[in-house]
Amino acid sequence: MTDSVGNPLTSANLLAQPKDSLQNVKFAITDDKGRYRLNLQPIPYTVTVNYLGYAKKEFEINLDQDQIKSIVLQQSTEGLEEVELEMPMVVKKDTITYNVDQLTSGEERKLKDILKKLPGVEVDRNGGIKVNGKKVTHMLVESKKFFGGGTKLAVDNIPADAVKQVEVLDNYNEIAMLKDFQESEDMAVNVKLKDDRKDFVFGDIEGGLGNDEFYNAQSNLFYYSPKTTLNVIANTNNVRERVFTNDQFFSFQEGMNSIFDKGSTSFEDSYDDFSDFLEKEDVVESDRKFGAVNFTQEVNNKLSLSGYGIFSKTKESTLVESTNEYNTFTEDRSIATATDNQLAMGNLNAIFTPNIKTSGISGLSSKVQMTSTTTASTLK
Repeated sequence: MTDSVGNPLTSANLLAQPKDSLQNVKFAITDDKGRYRLNLQPIPYTVTVNYLGYAKKEFEINLDQDQIKSIVLQQSTEGLEEVELEMPMVVKKDTITYNVDQLTSGEERKLKDILKKLPGVEVDRNGGIKVNGKKVTHMLVESKKFFGGGTKLAVDNIPADAVKQVEVLDNYNEIAMLKDFQESEDMAVNVKLKDDRKDFVFGDIEGGLGNDEFYNAQSNLFYYSPKTTLNVIANTNNVRERVFTNDQFFSFQEGMNSIFDKGSTSFEDSYDDFSDFLEKEDVVESDRKFGAVNFTQEVNNKLSLSGYGIFSKTKESTLVESTNEYNTFTEDRSIATATDNQLAMGNLNAIFTPNIKTSGISGLSSKVQMTSTTTASTLK
């Protein structure tokens, strides 16, 4: 990419918007020689090129094979005293900032729908996030940890219409003063909310009834202000919708352990107990309830508090019937199982920063789990 006299244009932005709204937006930035690469599907795109001080250029493209396209931009002839240009994606050192409105269609419902359309970002079905192949280890909203830093509850519950920007912070360190002095393998995603969603309660509530007294109800409510945040998530249903999985449990374990130097608090012995929360087949009755609350409070400019609590209760009955035929007799086998699981876990932290050179973190965490299983077997 060059100007009208052949000089290469560095850091020009190219945005390829697919005609099919179900496809992802593609994005590229030119290097110091004006070169760029757009990896496009064989579908129609509208490509928009922006560079400060030059006229915007748009063109249509539909590739069925690799192609080299030279782009020449003309200097803008409009005389403006001040130009404000919002780039879809800005890269500065180890921070990538995505301006959501420039990269989405407005039809997205949850945060995960936005993330899937951001260049270089991947979201798996368990709520895990990767950016340029690197796993995200901390989830933040307005620079504050969201439910201990796990990504699953954030991507599934934060409404898309509340998100203004998504920041990706590589070499992330919870203690900001250490960022430039201590290398870190951690990566964080920080969600910035729209201005009209601050000092305001937002979220959604859904409910449904079906035949045979089936029901499913859930609510996601959020409040953010400069000094206070509060998030409440709840779900109750008898249609076997998964409201708290083993993947989420271990993501919380990782988030809680990171607060205590990644090791002093461990739930490694919990896997066997928690395996009862895994999905079962042949379920004849199910009743699931889940509730979670997360808060942060800035007491003053030196002390801040944060914490969360999670409660999950699952009651299920299963029935397995089988018939085995032998030479002399037939065996009819019935196995009925009733399971009642209850899990509660919580975390409370206080961060005291008396000056810019000293920071202290203290915390308290707890977990309570109760499980009872009854099995009845009948042979005929």
